[in-house]
Amino acid sequence: MKNFVLAIAAGSCLCWSACGHRGGQPASNQQDSVARQDSSANAHFPVAEYLEAEILRIDSFPEALRKVTTRDGRTDTTYILLPEFNALALQFLLPAFNDGSFQTKYTESSFMDRSTETITFTYSATDKDLPLQRVDVVTITDGEVNKVRSVYLENRKVAGDSSIFQKLYWQTKHQMQIFSRITVKGKPPVEQQVKVIWDPEEGNE
Repeated sequence: MKNFVLAIAAGSCLCWSACGHRGGQPASNQQDSVARQDSSANAHFPVAEYLEAEILRIDSFPEALRKVTTRDGRTDTTYILLPEFNALALQFLLPAFNDGSFQTKYTESSFMDRSTETITFTYSATDKDLPLQRVDVVTITDGEVNKVRSVYLENRKVAGDSSIFQKLYWQTKHQMQIFSRITVKGKPPVEQQVKVIWDPEEGNE
């Protein structure tokens, strides 16, 4: 069942990438770096489906999961099991991706860099009070298909006198990073970065 879900989700992401690439300007009219504003009628990238597929893929292989935590100038490295990994990864699956607001309350723009053969799709919130403020999806050309290289999110949570601002970064087949800035009224902010690495070829921190 996991493999079936993974195949469906990955297929939808690749289809979107290929369609988005064909919908751009013809190659003969492109400069080395080209920016374009997309029509609001275009479908947004299926962020939740991509992330769910990545999480399921990691659930299915036995590679070691290395967590690197940096706080107050101190860095600690440990190995974690799947339950802890899943708890961290679920922070990427924000409500905006499932309640329909991502499609209606975020504008899309894109930027093609031909020197690196990447396209960055940026989604910006139309309301500054929305928790999710920004999404960047970076794709890279592989033949005739654009594959997702990374997803970056900026999200804010507010509860009473405290708030948490997060920058979340997911690099396909390599790692995820969660930077959190926690602010409580009357106290200095606390910053923490958590990185989880599953690419066995990446060197130790």
